[in-house]
Amino acid sequence: NSIQANAETVLTDDVVDETLFSFDATNFRAGSFEYSITRDTAVRYGTFTVVPTGGGTLTYTDDYSENSSTGVTFSASQVGDIVTVSYTTTNTGIDGSLTYTNYSFRV
Repeated sequence: NSIQANAETVLTDDVVDETLFSFDATNFRAGSFEYSITRDTAVRYGTFTVVPTGGGTLTYTDDYSENSSTGVTFSASQVGDIVTVSYTTTNTGIDGSLTYTNYSFRV
């Protein structure tokens, strides 16, 4: 299964573990999304991938390039079968803009 999107989301300044989205690990074995972030003059482009490994554990990677620090960190957690992808932002006084160019989940 694959879901395509061109959605834009505001990344609120100075938050911890704000939820982006969740998925059920019993239905999807892995997930990834390509993204771009703009925050003031900082720009980042990357791919975030998360793979549940069973028993409530998971692994994730965030491969990206940026021209200067956006102050945004993605993370993933799992409670039961639900995997949640979240973000944390530093306090810069400026919100960021996240654009999903593509995301997909694999059975």
